[in-house]
Amino acid sequence: MITLDKNYSIQTDTHSWKLVFSEPRERENKKTKKLEPYIFEDFWYYPTLQDCLTKYTDIALKQCNENVLQILKKLEQIEKTILSISKICVVNGNLKQF
Repeated sequence: MITLDKNYSIQTDTHSWKLVFSEPRERENKKTKKLEPYIFEDFWYYPTLQDCLTKYTDIALKQCNENVLQILKKLEQIEKTILSISKICVVNGNLKQF
């Protein structure tokens, strides 16, 4: 697994790359009417790591509220993340860092 930020990560198998969003949330128990914690997950599949990172970049920039300084800072963070994963490859469906 490649961690991109506190909510996003990348996972892989032998055929594709998966961008995963996960976030702790609460939902109401229908019987007790009390809030219970759970982990919400959403994910998207891509044929290449580049496609996966392009989607992550698009999502991350949309969260910047179009403030130019926020966008530049986020792009800098994304670039550092991409550089840190540049020595990762897939071996037998598992991520290996070199």
